[in-house]
Amino acid sequence: MALTYNDVKNEIASAVNSDYKATVYWTRLHEKGAGYKEAHQYAIRVGQVTGKVLKKYQPEDISDWDIEDLIPGVLGLNHKMVAEACREAQKNLNRRAGVGMEPQTPKFDGNRAYGMAEHLKDRGEVGPEFYDQVENFDQNVVDESIRENAEEQSEAGLHAKIVRTAESGCCKWCDDLAGTYDYEEVRDTGNPIWARHDNCRCLIEYIAEKRERVNNYRRR
Repeated sequence: MALTYNDVKNEIASAVNSDYKATVYWTRLHEKGAGYKEAHQYAIRVGQVTGKVLKKYQPEDISDWDIEDLIPGVLGLNHKMVAEACREAQKNLNRRAGVGMEPQTPKFDGNRAYGMAEHLKDRGEVGPEFYDQVENFDQNVVDESIRENAEEQSEAGLHAKIVRTAESGCCKWCDDLAGTYDYEEVRDTGNPIWARHDNCRCLIEYIAEKRERVNNYRRR
């Protein structure tokens, strides 16, 4: 029988929960008040651990995987785990900024998940780039959490800033995007600061400030 989501969901969850690095990031978020940097690192690790589990069942024939069930299910599980980390990161940021708002939870990108499944079916094989896409998908959960919370708090009158930090040794395109931005300048979904190419691990973070605390803010 073809591999389904139910066949691997418990194994993936257990692997993530027992992974040393994932546990370190999770602990920092829940016990030490960490922010989106740790949520981003956790997302990367969730993607890596998920890839390791799926590679154990690497199909010789694409029909060995129930693609339409397996891929959206696995990505939905990853979304749930990463979204919880993001919620904790945002709670910590709100507390430090004195913001009494509930964190916004990023929505599951079903269109992208099913698109990845369809791409695999059309390709007819599971190549190494698929596992990079899983990791990228998980990072985008963090990016979407930042976007949704920045939108909510900007509308509430807070001064929201987005910080993009280039990964060491990254490409020129990513290096050129690094900087600090006023959210209202980059809120459009098509703005390149929200974009990630394959294997991109640039860090996107969010800072909220009450407007009375901001003096002569300039984008760097």
